[in-house]
Amino acid sequence: MKYLKTFESQTNCKLASDIVRLEMIEEFLEIVKEEPEYNIEEPEYDSLLDTWDGYKWQTYIQNDLKNNKIIYWEGWVKECWDAVYNKPDYKGLNKTDVINKIVKERFPLIAKDLNMKIIDFDYWYEESWTDGVNNGYIMKIIFGF
Repeated sequence: MKYLKTFESQTNCKLASDIVRLEMIEEFLEIVKEEPEYNIEEPEYDSLLDTWDGYKWQTYIQNDLKNNKIIYWEGWVKECWDAVYNKPDYKGLNKTDVINKIVKERFPLIAKDLNMKIIDFDYWYEESWTDGVNNGYIMKIIFGF
């Protein structure tokens, strides 16, 4: 991953998790150049919350490029919460405050690196009825060009 090696000089993002997000979006944008219909459907919510058989990093990027947008989806599983609560900026915050803080403070830096802007975002608590899939928050961020 190019940014993880020299991220301070290559990106506005300073946290490894944001650099991984940035690189996933860049990889997605490369794929849709060759496959314009790639990921045009919404994700399966259970796959966003399944750490074993779900989407890589519990993340899905939806292709809405016909409207000059992409939609970034991320499921928040136990490992995500463990990692975020290890950072001093998030200690003592409840889960919805954590998500709001991340979207409002960290995602604009990702958008800036992509020459995009955040159009809208949403998140909600999703209950799964599938064995082996935990309940959790799903975050949805709409980026526009």
